[in-house]
Amino acid sequence: EFTRRWTNDDEPAGTEQDIPASRVEDVRTLTGDPTPPLNEIGFTWDAVPGASLYQVQFSTQSYFPDGPSVICETPHRHIAPYFNSPGYKRRDPFTSCEVNSPVPPEWTDAEWSRVAVDSPTVTVVGSAQVGDRISVEYLSGSTVIGSASVQVLSSTPGSDGVEATFTIPATGAPDGLTEGQLRWYKPEMRFTAGETYYARVRAVDTVDIGHYPNIPQEIRIYGLWSDQRRETDEVTPDPLSFTPTDVTTGTGSINLPVVPDDQQVSGTDLQVLSWPAADDAVAYRVIIALDRDFTNRVGEYLTRARYFVPDETYDDNGPARSYYWFATPCVGPSLSECEVPDRLAINSNAYVGKFAKRSTPVTDLSATAADTQANVLLLWGDDLTAARALDAADTPGGVTSYEVQFTTGDWEDATTVATDNLAYSTAEAAPLPSGTYAWRVRP
Repeated sequence: EFTRRWTNDDEPAGTEQDIPASRVEDVRTLTGDPTPPLNEIGFTWDAVPGASLYQVQFSTQSYFPDGPSVICETPHRHIAPYFNSPGYKRRDPFTSCEVNSPVPPEWTDAEWSRVAVDSPTVTVVGSAQVGDRISVEYLSGSTVIGSASVQVLSSTPGSDGVEATFTIPATGAPDGLTEGQLRWYKPEMRFTAGETYYARVRAVDTVDIGHYPNIPQEIRIYGLWSDQRRETDEVTPDPLSFTPTDVTTGTGSINLPVVPDDQQVSGTDLQVLSWPAADDAVAYRVIIALDRDFTNRVGEYLTRARYFVPDETYDDNGPARSYYWFATPCVGPSLSECEVPDRLAINSNAYVGKFAKRSTPVTDLSATAADTQANVLLLWGDDLTAARALDAADTPGGVTSYEVQFTTGDWEDATTVATDNLAYSTAEAAPLPSGTYAWRVRP
């Protein structure tokens, strides 16, 4: 679906069969309001068949120049930017929206030092939280001589005339120097009330590099941006334009956990978690776990909005399983300012929500007849089409590959292969013994 399709016939050049189907359509805010309050910012769009992930670009200019714009990635068809994910390492290498900003950063000037030129860490004068990811530029006068995006390793508070310091990896530090000047900032998605911003989205398909052994990096096929035209005679679509307004006054208590808008949801994509705003809340701490007691936690996040979508994929649940979550309001934009005890949420069903993530079975399985070498081509339909056949509202997140199993006996003895295509040829592996095979596919 990502490329222009052709059918070879009597004409040597072939006949164009269809226009590209990879453009993302209907980019909109979660609420449909082009003037969302700062604590209700979120975005969604129509899913694209075959997409592994989506890139979202924000800018202060409608033509998206490289400087004041930023691209972030998500496996889902909706996104709600947040601050950070303390204490949990994301499993997906996506460019997170919370570590970027569509507006110029607020730099902090500071001194740096290290004990030796080959020291693996650098000490910076100033205050930062352990675990924060910051952008650093090392300076010689006004010239940048090194830069990096690093995570704060440790922090020492100041006392009795001694300045506070924190340590970071020495990545990007200039060779041969043990001290100097730098500037740093903690990137985050900073939207300002009253300012107008623009957003556009494109679908991305990742290709298995095993198919292209001479190319030593991940291969990506990019769809059209949502504001690009597919044909020369088509009217060019506009990007999404939105102007945030001031934070809405909440009805919930700053001293209690929030009450989920929907306490039980299920779908093929990760759900949008939401709740009524709490009065005077600056941020919210969101906890996700595998069990109702919250002893097996899989995610902890800090978000400014009352909508939340993690920028990573979560494993599908079994038929009778769910993820559990709760959120507590914070009086400031850091975890130390989230003072509502977890037990208040855990001990009351009113504050705990749950969501189930279910894969839709892949459909339209077919197999060609064996060729002279007894090879067979197995084919199937894409996950998005299968999901919509069951429920038009089902739109799974990005699927990077399909797992195929085939066996002449029990499934526990099956041969398992993976492919990023909608087909698999048994000729790709050693010849199969003669026999009658059962086979199945899952995304």
